[in-house]
This record gives sequence, structure tokens and C-alpha cells, in this order.
Amino acid sequence: MEFNIAANTVFYISIFVIPGILLRRFYYHGEFHKEFSQGNLLERLMWTIFSSIVAILASAGVFLLIRNFFGNLLPAISYSTLKEIFDLLASNELPDGTRFKEIYSDFLFLIFGVYLVSSLLGFIVHKIVISLSTSSVINLFKFKNYWYYFFRGRVKNTPKAKGKKYWYTEADILVDQDGRSKMFSGKVSDYYVDSINNQLESIFLEDIKRYKFDKDSTNYELVDIPGHVFCVPYSRVLNMNLTYVMRSKGVSIWKKILWGLAQFLYFLILFILFSIFWIEEVPGIDFQSIWYKAWFSLNTWVIASILRSFIRKSLYSEERKEDFPFEYIAGVLFFGAQYLWIIWDRTPLSVIIISFIALIIIIGSLEESDKKKKNKNGGKDENQNPNTKKLEEKN
Repeated sequence: MEFNIAANTVFYISIFVIPGILLRRFYYHGEFHKEFSQGNLLERLMWTIFSSIVAILASAGVFLLIRNFFGNLLPAISYSTLKEIFDLLASNELPDGTRFKEIYSDFLFLIFGVYLVSSLLGFIVHKIVISLSTSSVINLFKFKNYWYYFFRGRVKNTPKAKGKKYWYTEADILVDQDGRSKMFSGKVSDYYVDSINNQLESIFLEDIKRYKFDKDSTNYELVDIPGHVFCVPYSRVLNMNLTYVMRSKGVSIWKKILWGLAQFLYFLILFILFSIFWIEEVPGIDFQSIWYKAWFSLNTWVIASILRSFIRKSLYSEERKEDFPFEYIAGVLFFGAQYLWIIWDRTPLSVIIISFIALIIIIGSLEESDKKKKNKNGGKDENQNPNTKKLEEKN
């Protein structure tokens, strides 16, 4: 009896609670992750249940859409089977082993699909709210972390110009230090807020400079402060002035469309590999064991990641276009050679030879790329400490 009650509880939590938790977790991510646990327990529970209902309805719509285009991917799942499961658990009973084996794989896929849709829905709504955060129409949906909007240039008076977009925020901060006022300037790199009331706790600056005034406090100069990150406790801040720095967008709408299409195909491949692929058999391919199937999945994911990285570099990289991407081709050859072993059962020697040749090409192309970067920087290492570079320039 105790086990049945526990199974009943776990089932209802997995259906009516976890989807809402995932939706809210992906909605409150990044700089807003502390808002996930704010509010009293009853309030969070009600929002979680409401989010679960929204996630389940959205999942039903997605599955119906997939069914219209690709047919029924879950033949064992129907209204009658779901009603049967709910009735059994409501009466503290478990389905018999034979019936469980008939529907368990499809039911697990259904649960995984609901969780995936919940996560994507929370992430997408988060992006929509962020992108429209300067609009007064959706003030109701704004996050409680209001410092984000000021530090990331999401306020209405952010300067706008055609062909320009927000880059970063510069801050001039007046600080109380042992009864004396000092002013620092730098680029805002990060900040922390209190998890209860969203009050600012500390600000982190890069490229830090200090205002050095003369005796009459009429003239000043900016003095560099050595270091990479400068922390300013908000308890010592007297005043703060923020400046939003803009830059050219530099990316056409067509590049954004191509990158969005590449992103969609990449995640579609992942979805097929780690969901449908493990349930349905691949036509024309007879894997020798489950390990070959796992190897095929991992191999395909790596190749898809290489191609995605190549597309991103081609669209957004500032490097010269005439530099031929041998390392990407070699990477595809190296991992593509594994298909000869996994699918077509070629001799291990031929696979090893092809993989070894591809590996040599990868190493050679990376060394050539490093040489070009060093020659471009005058023989200096690109990862050299910036403070060391300044000292070399002075000398």
C-alpha cells in the first residue's frame, strides 16, 4: 500500500508539477534566476501548477501538429490508455507487467516531450519579454530585477540610431571611502542583487579608471587602475551615472535568417537523435548492438556541432574569408569515417587510416592558424596579458 501511494504521488508530481517547474526555471534564468525562488510557498506552488497546465496544453498542441504532419508517433498512447493509467493510480493500483511493457516506451516519450516543450516554452517567453522589455504594453510581465534594464540598456531613454545597437554600459560611480568621496569609471561587466528584495549588492567593472582631481577640484585626469575586474559594494555608492555605448549592427537580416535556420536544424537533429531515434528503428540500418546505436548518436551530434560552428563562423566571424576552414572539413572527415564502422561494417584498418589522415589535417591546420594569428599580431601571443602588452608598448 505504501509503495502504491508513493507511486501515485510521484506520478502526479511528474505530470502536474515538474512541467511547471521546468517552465518557470527556464523563464527565470540568467540574471533573473533568483526570482525563481522568490515569494511565499503557496504563491510559488500556485504559479507552478498554473505553469504546468499551460505547458501541458502547449504540449498537446505540439503533439497534434506533429501528428498531422508525420502521423501518429505514439500508437500506444490514446485517451483510453491515459484514462486507464489515471484510474489505476487513483485506486492505488499499478498496471500489470504485460500492459506496462506495451505502453511504457510511448508513455516515457510523451513525458519527455512534455518536459521538452515546457523548457522551450519558458525559454521562448523569456526571450520575448526581454526583447520587448522597453515597451510599456508589457510592463506587467517585466522582471522584478529592475537593475537589469538599467545596466543592459533596456530603458526607454536608451539612445537609438539607424543601423546601431546597444553594445555595453559605462558607469561613473561616486564612492564613499573612509569619509572621502572618490569617483571611478569603467565598463559594467556584472552585478549581483539580493535574492529577497532585488536590491543591488555589488557592481563589477572592467577597464577601470580613477578620477584624479587637482587641488582646486576644477580639473581632473583619468588614471588607469591595474587589474581585470573592480568590485564596488553598493553600500558605499553615493551616486552613479550610466552611459550606453552603441555600435554598428553589422549583420544583415539574411544572415540572421540563415543562422536561425541552422539553429533550428541543429536542435531538430538533437531532438530526433535523443528521442525518436531511440524508440523507432532506422530504416535500412541494422545496428549490431545498443553501443553502436549510442556511438552513432554521439557521432552525429559531434558532426552537427562542427557544421553549426562553421556556419556561425562564416556568418559572424571578422576573419578573412580566404582562410579555408580545413579544420572543419577534417573534423567532419574524422567523425564521418566512424560511420564506415558503425553502419556499413567496413574493416577497422580502413577506418583507422582515414581517421588518422583527418587527425593529421586537423593538427596541421590548427598550427597554421596559430602562425597566421601570431604574424598578424607581430609575433605576439594573442592570449598575452593585456597589462604586459601595455608595458611592452611603453618600453
